[in-house]
Amino acid sequence: MKNLKELIYWIIFITYEELLFSTLVFGSISSNALWIILLSMPFAIGINILTSLFPKKVNIVISYISTFGVCFIVGAQLIYYKIYEAIISFYSIINGGQVTEFITTILEKIGQNWVGVLLIFIPFILLIILHATKILKFERNSKLEIFIKIISVIIIHIAGIICINTIQTAGIYSNKNLYYNIHVPKVATNRMGLYTAMRLDLKRLIFGFEEKVAIEVTTIPENAIKEEKKYNITEIDFDALIANETDENIKTMHEYFSNQIPSEQNEYTGMFKGKNLIVFVAEALSDVAIREDVTPNLYKLYSEGFQFDNFYTPLFPVSTADGEYMTDTSLIPKEGVWSIYRIKDHYMPYSYANVFERLGYSSNSYHNHTATYYHRDEYLETMGYNSYLATGTGLEDRMDTKLWPNSDYEMIDVTVQDYINNDKFLVYYMTVSGHLNYTTNRKLYGKQKLETSKRLTIFT
Repeated sequence: MKNLKELIYWIIFITYEELLFSTLVFGSISSNALWIILLSMPFAIGINILTSLFPKKVNIVISYISTFGVCFIVGAQLIYYKIYEAIISFYSIINGGQVTEFITTILEKIGQNWVGVLLIFIPFILLIILHATKILKFERNSKLEIFIKIISVIIIHIAGIICINTIQTAGIYSNKNLYYNIHVPKVATNRMGLYTAMRLDLKRLIFGFEEKVAIEVTTIPENAIKEEKKYNITEIDFDALIANETDENIKTMHEYFSNQIPSEQNEYTGMFKGKNLIVFVAEALSDVAIREDVTPNLYKLYSEGFQFDNFYTPLFPVSTADGEYMTDTSLIPKEGVWSIYRIKDHYMPYSYANVFERLGYSSNSYHNHTATYYHRDEYLETMGYNSYLATGTGLEDRMDTKLWPNSDYEMIDVTVQDYINNDKFLVYYMTVSGHLNYTTNRKLYGKQKLETSKRLTIFT
């Protein structure tokens, strides 16, 4: 068979990249290494087929492009993971568009992981050497050879599918569920390899994908609700909703929620009735920033307000957007998409703005960065806010928005008069001062030092 050396090269190359990525990202070669190799084998043979279909010169060009492309993708995933601890999805690649704003962070992270990046690109260097020494010739294969390789791809792929359907099939995060029913790229990468996880992600983006997670519906136990106690209950006619629903998933959700035991009212119920509300989604806020001499108002809120000791924030791939989504909706975001954007034009009756609007409140929202970032302008409109002021919708006329990261203090200072004299108001601030990089080299750092005496004291 012609190009046998080339076939061996591609198999070793793809396997090497998979196992190296697993080691660099997860700390060791996955216990599923043999499975990862099996699932990546069709990809390796597929590239070998692609690089043996044409005349020699064309095959060489395709080989160089393919090798560099694979190395680049693996390297990009490594750097992205080192920044966000997540696998970047094709959805984010297509809808991102702001990579240049974080080029400094990316370059710094490459510098910190230069050894890993170098190891990832070693096969490309090796390809140049093997081609120059004529060990790899990239000659065109015969039709029979191509046919044999295609059959091999099919057989190996079927073997992989059989394994998926017969090994580790129990549990929500079983290999079978990861492959067919749920979208969790990080876990899928660890279990089945980066190439398989990315292939599934691309397939689901192109053809659409609805997760299938079994919801266990249990009835409320007898005597669970006691007559002598008061409960937090929203009057919803679930029976009518269930009877008129044709979508089985939504129907199951109605059944699930209708059988939940409501929470009991306590001494805190109604404590803030009639009060105004200012919500801060504090970008990357850490308790190290809460000091009585530097941030007196935050310190007062921290020391005199509610402290939730048994609270943690999950880490999700879309970073700020997923955190904002959880804050606003109390829902878990979906991986592989931007949940903050997917709710566009949906009914959101329990968003801050919609809840407060029913109580007669005005609602203003602000962000001291680009208005359209993460499609936040469309998202906040769906959430029901009466106004949204950010860079691009008028905030730049009130403050200097060319500084990165923009000042939270200035944003508050130039917007407080919009609502502070209203009888009933809800205000939503999406901040940005705390955004990475976390160094003293930023222009804002010096500015913050000068403003220490007044930082975040505006509502004191």
